[in-house]
Amino acid sequence: MTLLHRRQPAPRHDDFRLYKVYLREDFVYRCVYCTVHESEWGGFRHFQVEHFRPKVHFPKLLTEYSNLLYACDVCNAFKGDDWPSDQPLTDRVGYLDPCEHDYDLYFVVADDYRLLPMTPVASYMVERLHLNRNQLRKVREKRAREETLHNQYIQLIDDTLTMMQTALCDLAVPAHARQSLEMALAMWRSEREAHLLAWAKRWDPPYNSGDYR
Repeated sequence: MTLLHRRQPAPRHDDFRLYKVYLREDFVYRCVYCTVHESEWGGFRHFQVEHFRPKVHFPKLLTEYSNLLYACDVCNAFKGDDWPSDQPLTDRVGYLDPCEHDYDLYFVVADDYRLLPMTPVASYMVERLHLNRNQLRKVREKRAREETLHNQYIQLIDDTLTMMQTALCDLAVPAHARQSLEMALAMWRSEREAHLLAWAKRWDPPYNSGDYR
């Protein structure tokens, strides 16, 4: 998961729960820690406003937008009020703010779909948040399988298009066959565009923001 960004200027509310609609969009409908998407974990009702620096220890940051994240209920429960260090990189324990640290530099997915920590503080997060729980490994495996199928399908279409274009260059192809090839070529080009569009939108929000305001 690459570096994330909160919106600017930040909204202002006296109740931190009212920020959920904004955080949901800023963090693209995913838990900032385990990356599970709303569509993979029962929708927005299973996601919560997470206080990066726990409100028990930092009451002045209760409604500070720069301290709020979007997290699934499981990660949020595991983290709880835990805050072992203000300097996690130095002390080698604690939590990395996903808006300040690119998680792709600290974690990597192994062949068995376990999340491997690349630094001591990342190891602390994996253990404390249970980022290798079975449900998450299954999610990572499902994503990898879907991406493989997507790539294979696009490659199949591209190979088919190449063969059709090659056939159209053959002057010996009869007119009626050429017409059929051109129609098929247009159809497969349209299918390719439609599939790529659907793939690009696969992480669109499963619910409208207004459904729970």
